[in-house]
Amino acid sequence: HYHSKAIETRSTIGAGDNFNAGLICAMLRHDIRRADLERGLTDGEWAKLIESATAFSADCCAGIYNYVSAEFGEKHRL
Repeated sequence: HYHSKAIETRSTIGAGDNFNAGLICAMLRHDIRRADLERGLTDGEWAKLIESATAFSADCCAGIYNYVSAEFGEKHRL
């Protein structure tokens, strides 16, 4: 179970897609590969993935354009 921060939601369209993008971004950033997934992730690895995924989703939901803001994107560029 992971808690999320309360935000003022303007739109939830795109939240799931952006959650997935944040998950993939964190996997790339932390070098988590298929073999890691198959062996099972540690609690710390899951925490990093979920933190990134919820941040992407929350930024998307804070706006009306259904994707993360340009500022957020620049901050999380790989």
